[in-house]
Amino acid sequence: MGSLSPGDVAAKWDGDNVMRSEPPVINDRLGTLLAATVRLMRGAVAAAVVSASGNEAPAGWATTEVAGLAEELRAVVSKRLDTVGPWGALLLAGSPERTVWIEPIAGHGPSDAEGHALQYLEGPSGTDRVIGALAVAFEGSFPALTGEEGKTVRLLARLCGGASFGVQHVEDVADQRQLDDLVSRISERLMSTTSSSLRENLDWTVETLSRYLGASAGFLRRNDHAADTSILVAEYPRRDLDADSDPLAVVPFDADSIFAATRDFKAPLVIHDPSAVSVDYAERVASATGLRVFTAAGVPLVHADVTEGCLGFVFGSQFDWSEPELNAVRAVGSLLVQLLHRIDAEERLRHSAMTDELTGLANRRALLDEVSRCPMSPRHPLAMLFLDLDRFKVMNDFLGHRAGDKLLCVIADRIRTSLRPTDFAARLGGDEFVVLLEDGGDILGAVAAAERLLELIALPIDIGGRSVTHTGSIGVAVGDHPTMSGEKLLGHADIAMYAAKSQGRNQIVVFDAGLEARVANRSNTELLLRKAMANEEFEVYYQPEFDLLTGRLLAVEALLRWHREGHGVVGAGEFIPVAEETHLITEIDRWVLEQACSQLARWRREYPAVQLDVRVNMSPAQLVMPGVVQTVQRSLRRSGLPAELLCLEITEQAMISDIDQAVHILRDVRRLGVQLAIDDFGTGYSSMVQLKNLPVNALKIDREFVDGIADDLTDQAIVDSVVRLARAFRLEVVAEGVETVPDLQTLVRLGCRRAQGFLLAKPMPASEVAPLLARRGIDLVALTAPAGARH
Repeated sequence: MGSLSPGDVAAKWDGDNVMRSEPPVINDRLGTLLAATVRLMRGAVAAAVVSASGNEAPAGWATTEVAGLAEELRAVVSKRLDTVGPWGALLLAGSPERTVWIEPIAGHGPSDAEGHALQYLEGPSGTDRVIGALAVAFEGSFPALTGEEGKTVRLLARLCGGASFGVQHVEDVADQRQLDDLVSRISERLMSTTSSSLRENLDWTVETLSRYLGASAGFLRRNDHAADTSILVAEYPRRDLDADSDPLAVVPFDADSIFAATRDFKAPLVIHDPSAVSVDYAERVASATGLRVFTAAGVPLVHADVTEGCLGFVFGSQFDWSEPELNAVRAVGSLLVQLLHRIDAEERLRHSAMTDELTGLANRRALLDEVSRCPMSPRHPLAMLFLDLDRFKVMNDFLGHRAGDKLLCVIADRIRTSLRPTDFAARLGGDEFVVLLEDGGDILGAVAAAERLLELIALPIDIGGRSVTHTGSIGVAVGDHPTMSGEKLLGHADIAMYAAKSQGRNQIVVFDAGLEARVANRSNTELLLRKAMANEEFEVYYQPEFDLLTGRLLAVEALLRWHREGHGVVGAGEFIPVAEETHLITEIDRWVLEQACSQLARWRREYPAVQLDVRVNMSPAQLVMPGVVQTVQRSLRRSGLPAELLCLEITEQAMISDIDQAVHILRDVRRLGVQLAIDDFGTGYSSMVQLKNLPVNALKIDREFVDGIADDLTDQAIVDSVVRLARAFRLEVVAEGVETVPDLQTLVRLGCRRAQGFLLAKPMPASEVAPLLARRGIDLVALTAPAGARH
């Protein structure tokens, strides 16, 4: 905040963040007091001292965000000083909304700790003449300052008056000056207190007061009303006892009558003869201090009419408070209440900022902070386990988000309870968790820990009466170089996790340089794929499917090709895995579907006599994507293609990985009239029960069982079984990968009448399919004739 001096006086920050005008008008003590006012009063953003006479230049301190509030405060306070008080809280004009509390500074006359003797009068006729005011600006609006906050602001006004105008309110000016200096020093120390320095500064405060008062011991205790106990927070002298063995660390209120009295007391308490009040209390003090004869004195820490603790002292002889001493200790008590609430609020904010709200584990920010605190070296490696639940989204969509949240919480609890004291766990969001192993972080130890983690995750979880089991993929990375950052280590573990997911479910992969190179290549391919989509470098090729008895063209399968610069035409097998890993596959699939439907619709118009289906591959990713049915429906509507002429193919492995989800989506697709086929049948080992439940029209025998079938009795037996199975379920059978005439003849002998393969026709651009359409198929007699008989 700028100084509250009038006019266009330039303002600047000094080394203590106190705004001074030119020439300086704030002495060091006043600047400290004004800064303390802003720091200790919750919600305060500015404070100022203004003289009633106008002779002394006004002065102020504020946070940098409200520097423009200086002149407004000066004007408002100066205007109010021309009227008879009290003034209290005033709402400042303008936006954002702010309130100023004006506390008068009296010229002379004593006041008790409550400030009752202060008369808000002006002029020489009053016993107490208002010579200035302390103004404190707050964000928003608030009611009158009462209770401990009221005491605190009156104390600060009195101290600021002494620093500004030399005001004293007690007969013994020297003693009062010492007490004011004492409170000012404590205020300054508490003002700079953070959570990390809280214990040190509380001990210092108790020691400082104890030494000044001549106490044999001092203590600060906080009340835990939920547990009905009093907890030791700070003490003088310090005793080297841990909390478990310290009889004073946590004391129930019902331990004796003295502690019972501190539960709710509101006025200072002085005990001259503790044995007459509580023998148990006397013995407790004697065991801690060695004193058998003593006086105990304490003041309550009160906030919002709740006694939150006690600031107390033990004297080795009879002791009586003087009024100034009592006021000073009560003032420090008020400051402590404000400080402890500020620290509590800051800790709650910090906890919220560093904690995952759903599971209570640390979040990403806390994880990176923890990594930064852990030294990494070859002698002390740090291992990171990056866990991602397998197919969590499918389960979440199927059972509902509440069930998904419960599963995440159970997994988090299992991780938390499995940690060693040196381990650290965090949830990054979604279904991703990270565990840090600071002790024993070598690769073998990390892999063993990852295996134990997978075993924990695999245990059944009861969700709404349903037993759910889950698996996870874990990437392991080990940092052993001092310069490695937490972000880089996390990136390595993330890369390894994705590699684990690509290998299937329930896998563990350790990061290495080769994996990093493969990931870099994947990232480069991803960028090129995005560029290819933007530049229309993709083209749909079509591989025909024929009747093996007549040669008639029955269908075409849409296959994606990439005209990659410098590489020619690239088959889908070289880039589809990257598209699936980077989630580009759904956009690519959508484009292929639209192209295939539109192309077949054009061929139908050009060759109306040809009865032809088009087959389009459906990636596993589409089975977990919402809106897949709408996508198919939209492609059919835009192209005008009848639904029964479209056949979607999905691999057997993709369906059996989550059969319930597959059946749900595929049935919705079938309701549109679209055909469905299981691609690569036989590689996933579907059971007959699963096949019975799947709403499919055809099975496509994988080329693995077709290539060389003429000479392989095992493959013949498998194909014969598939054909028989298809007949039982009234399904079509299509063989893939027919390369030779003997293989074709063997398929016909086994009862398979539909096939595709290089022997029959290779995949070709749409423009090259026209001759086949015109002929409606191929000449099988010529194709299967002996080589010498062909023309």
